[in-house]
Amino acid sequence: MYFILKWLPKIVVDMGSAALQAAGVLVWANVGGLAGAVLLSVLSWRLPLRSLLVAAMATAIGSLVAALALLGLRPLRIARSGAQP
Repeated sequence: MYFILKWLPKIVVDMGSAALQAAGVLVWANVGGLAGAVLLSVLSWRLPLRSLLVAAMATAIGSLVAALALLGLRPLRIARSGAQP
């Protein structure tokens, strides 16, 4: 997670967006993290922790793959070829 938050503004700027827009993306990434943490803490009172953790990890991986696909990056193709994006 640290890697994503640390490099997110640079990636957005490298894609052609303004620095101000990159800062906005970073803010919303942090807001999303806060919302997810609050949601998981509330759900942990009601659901078994193991199933909640599995669901959270699956959702995180799915979200990452979807975000990469929206950016035009194909993680499976990159992993198979060993090439850098």
